[in-house]
Amino acid sequence: MTIASGETNVVTLQTQRLSRAQNEADMKQRLGQLSSSLQLIFDLSQTHFKGSIQTLFDHIDDSLFELADRAESNLEQNIFFESMREIRIHRRDMEQIFLCNIAIHFVNVLTSRSGDVSSDFQDRDSLDIDDLSLVGHEDLEELVAIDSLVKKSWLKNKSAIVVLTARINSVVPLNLSERNNPLTPRSLADSFVDAASVLSIDIKAKLVLFKLFDRHVIQELPSVFKFVDQALTDQGIAAAVLPRRLQ
Repeated sequence: MTIASGETNVVTLQTQRLSRAQNEADMKQRLGQLSSSLQLIFDLSQTHFKGSIQTLFDHIDDSLFELADRAESNLEQNIFFESMREIRIHRRDMEQIFLCNIAIHFVNVLTSRSGDVSSDFQDRDSLDIDDLSLVGHEDLEELVAIDSLVKKSWLKNKSAIVVLTARINSVVPLNLSERNNPLTPRSLADSFVDAASVLSIDIKAKLVLFKLFDRHVIQELPSVFKFVDQALTDQGIAAAVLPRRLQ
């Protein structure tokens, strides 16, 4: 019997929903295995990022409409309008993917043991000249934009990341490195880039999206580290001894 294409699409969507529900249930179970202190950090950061990612998408229409209004041709204007439509369609999926990716970082990294992570931070995503020759122009623009915001945020938040990492290591049996902390700019940027991969939009629009991600998510990291630190203190988790390089 031949199945109509509409019926096939329904089956595919139902399968996707079942798969997503199963993955979410599995993730919830794995998150439940985190220690109380890590669960606290996850809950606080997840609540914050849920709000900040929504704020990002609340502003994207205005930003793209402004660019469309200044466009020099109907073609360029249409690019921004089509990008607005595409982002609206995929907004909910992107929000869920981003938050799920953060959860995955917590589960995969914070449940690791000392042998699974490196002990020193190195910027693994610094652009390699040899690799760039294999990258297309638009992909290169995306890489440069993400690399720039990550490096800038790392320099601004390095001390806070090191302190939080040391604090985590003082209460759980991990030898977690700053590089593998799930709240680093790189971890968050990777999570968002993956979420944005569902989009088929012009690079100009995507760069606007990344700019808003930087403004509403990455640049808010100091606040995240501050209230996480305070919450740990309120829970009676003493501040960790700083690594020698920060003393």
